[in-house]
Amino acid sequence: MNSDDIETQDYIFMKCLQEKICKRHVTLKTTGKQINDESLISKNVINAFDLDEISFLTGLNFNIVSDTGAKLIRMNLANKIMWEDDQNNEKRYLWYLSENGEKYLERNSYKST
Repeated sequence: MNSDDIETQDYIFMKCLQEKICKRHVTLKTTGKQINDESLISKNVINAFDLDEISFLTGLNFNIVSDTGAKLIRMNLANKIMWEDDQNNEKRYLWYLSENGEKYLERNSYKST
């Protein structure tokens, strides 16, 4: 199997990013300008998780989640950002679904009737 084929754990990882509710709201910084368009503002709020959360929510082994996260970034199906919590002096990477990842899931999701 090609290393860039979507496997079960990749799909589970992406569905977690799409469907689960994270414990923090992350707003992407786009410019220093004030944004007045609410639709643009909502597009800048993402559902982002660290690898520990993804491992817990999916039941996948942390090492598998770590490898899968790197693979999905390489395939442009997920992105990661550095999240900084100034209050607790904490920095960590958070993963979120890229636009390509959302399109992939739309094309490949099973719809129950």
